[in-house]
Amino acid sequence: MGSVTARVLAERGWHVLGLDQDGAALNDLCGQIGARFTALPCDVRSADVPAQVLQRLQGLPQLDGLVNMVGVSRGGPIDSLTDADWDFAFDVNVTPAAARQSG
Repeated sequence: MGSVTARVLAERGWHVLGLDQDGAALNDLCGQIGARFTALPCDVRSADVPAQVLQRLQGLPQLDGLVNMVGVSRGGPIDSLTDADWDFAFDVNVTPAAARQSG
C-alpha cells in the first residue's frame, strides 16, 4: 500500500520520502518513481529516525504533506500470534507514532 501511495503522490507532483527497513525495495521503488522519490532505509523503531528524516527533508525543495504508512503483521488469526509476534507488531505499528507525537 505504501508503494502505491508513493507512486500516486509522485505522479501528482509531490516529492516523496520513503522509509523502510528493506533498502533494496526502496531502491527499486526509487528506480520506478524517479527523481520525486527519496529513499531512507531505516528501522522506524529507532530513536534516531526523526533526526534522519529531518536531515533528508533539508535536501528537499518543500514538504507537501505527511502520510504514515507504517504497518507490519506476522499473519494468521490473532489467537495464533505469539507474544513475540504481538510485541513486534506493536513496536512497529504503534510505539514510533506515539513516541513522535509526544516528543
